[in-house]
Amino acid sequence: MALLIVVTGPPGAGKSTVARALADEFDRCVLVEGDAFFAFVAQGQIAPWLPEAHAQNEVVVRAAAAATGSYVSGGFDTVYDGIIGPWFLPEFAAAADVTHLDYAADGDSSKNVWWLGPLQITAWGENWHRNHHTHAGSARLGLRWYQTDIGWYFIWMLEALGLAHSVKRPRES
Repeated sequence: MALLIVVTGPPGAGKSTVARALADEFDRCVLVEGDAFFAFVAQGQIAPWLPEAHAQNEVVVRAAAAATGSYVSGGFDTVYDGIIGPWFLPEFAAAADVTHLDYAADGDSSKNVWWLGPLQITAWGENWHRNHHTHAGSARLGLRWYQTDIGWYFIWMLEALGLAHSVKRPRES
């Protein structure tokens, strides 16, 4: 059975880069770029972020999902790259003919990305994303001695100088 991976998130989050990297890992794979389906609306397109575009967006999501599902049913591992809000997920799944969705056992598929540790100057602790989900709202993401968290060090310094107040820390496990 072919695999379908949906890479979604807000604009500018790096979905396309991640989706391309994932697609390159498979021997026989299709990369469906959801944004391309908006370009098929030749006249009368409504900016998709506007409330009045909801009906248009439903049609575009259904079309993209149907194409995605066709590749999957044809035996291609498929990576879908696009914004699928939770309100469109049932529609997407139905149009793609997805019979079930897999999540991590606890419903949270976020991961800590240990190899980004040396790149902390750009990540500012976001590579400890699973920690962020486990301790939502905490300013500290690096919870272990080896989890470098430049963002936390900066916030901690601001707090020590009296420039930051009510800084939230991780809950005790």
